[in-house]
Amino acid sequence: MSLWTIFPSNLKKSIRIGSNEQLFLIIPPSEEDRSWNYWKFASWIPGEDEYEGLNDYFKEVLIFLES
Repeated sequence: MSLWTIFPSNLKKSIRIGSNEQLFLIIPPSEEDRSWNYWKFASWIPGEDEYEGLNDYFKEVLIFLES
């Protein structure tokens, strides 16, 4: 059995950017969710950080860098 058979079909079409230490997953819209999703995984973060989109992610990065 393929691992992808247990995940929603939109995850099969997702774009993976990064390496084992830090990974970004850009997930295309599905029939249930018509918006793009953006997940960040990192070795220092348990689970995933989910963002509405890249704009929200970069806003959070800017806030972190300015603090």
